Amino acid sequence: MPGGPRPSYYTCRHTYEETLMDEIERAAALEAAATSASSDGGGGGGGGGVRCTSPYPGLVRVVSRDDGGDATSCLPLGSRHDPVYALQTLPDAVIVESESIKGLAREAARALLGSSSGDGGPASGGGGIVAEDGRAASDRSDLRRAPRGSLSIHALVPGMLRGQPDPVMKRRADRVADEIGAIVRRGYAAARAPPKKNQDVDATKHHVKAGGHAKRDGHDDGNDTEEGTGERWVLQLLLLSPEVAAASLTRCESPWPDAAAAAAAIADDSDSLAASDDASFMSWPNWDLPGGLANVDIVERMPSSAYRKLLEAFRCLRRRPPPLSIPPYAPPPPMTDPSSWVVDLGACPGGWTAALRLMGCAVIAVDRTALDVDLMEDECVKFVKGDAFAFEPPWVQRRADDDRGR
Repeated sequence: MPGGPRPSYYTCRHTYEETLMDEIERAAALEAAATSASSDGGGGGGGGGVRCTSPYPGLVRVVSRDDGGDATSCLPLGSRHDPVYALQTLPDAVIVESESIKGLAREAARALLGSSSGDGGPASGGGGIVAEDGRAASDRSDLRRAPRGSLSIHALVPGMLRGQPDPVMKRRADRVADEIGAIVRRGYAAARAPPKKNQDVDATKHHVKAGGHAKRDGHDDGNDTEEGTGERWVLQLLLLSPEVAAASLTRCESPWPDAAAAAAAIADDSDSLAASDDASFMSWPNWDLPGGLANVDIVERMPSSAYRKLLEAFRCLRRRPPPLSIPPYAPPPPMTDPSSWVVDLGACPGGWTAALRLMGCAVIAVDRTALDVDLMEDECVKFVKGDAFAFEPPWVQRRADDDRGR
């Protein structure tokens, strides 16, 4: 309903729903208390806060306890509230219904942007005038000014949050997202693929392709929106049933103050982690990963499944260690060269080390117990037997020796 209260949704790991709900409710209660205390003890009292439910595994729905209020108005930082246990947020969502794919797309576009045709004006449908939503009008104006290629569209269904490889309704959700993309592209440059930087660059990577929803090839190609501003928007469609969907349109922000500047400073360090051109853009909501879900499965035999945590961190942060730049079968570089080695502390049995080797990294693995036999025989894995907490990298030792020798 235009102008009505909007719920928010958060995704999380299946079985962590209760933990996430407790975290969100605590944050809302603290925010309500702080707001009450700052209003001169004034009679706002009335409780405030939010009510959380989990309609599907891996999904939490948040509504305001106050009738007529949006859930994000009760949370610290509003739509930027970033709970520890959340993978993704769909803030200030609208609920739309239609029997057809085109109808769902049209209603979602109308509710989010006040338009069903992408022409920038309030929509009318079925012969009646649709009430203008103030938030939709604001988002429409801001998205109109957003740079080309800055909008990503994500199609989601509940089964994705349980790790199902081919979840029910996913094809339908993709088709609805296709239709939304077609509608929005008519009036918003943000939904169109950015111009190519050069003949070798696929301009549609990481942006809305012809189908309208985000399809990515797993490699970050950087911050190549038309104006190079780093502005990002995400339109998320969560199909709750064949005829009902939640849709959210949000401008992505840095989840932490000064995080972008700090990450950019790290990226400027040639001895530091390899990064894409826009590695500093760690966004909330996550612009790159639908549902906040990173594909971290490796088909090769791995010593343990712990590698998934490491790959998920790399994928979400859009950063990873640099691979070795040496010819095949060449001996590994000296261990005193910090730019050539990655240190894995507490490495046994070797899940993280194995994943790093598949990335082409040379690894110093530290543990009291030996690694998997294949890793122990790998020339580009140097095993150091000992306490990981007491380990001092060879380049630090060398620097200390050089200082003492002066």
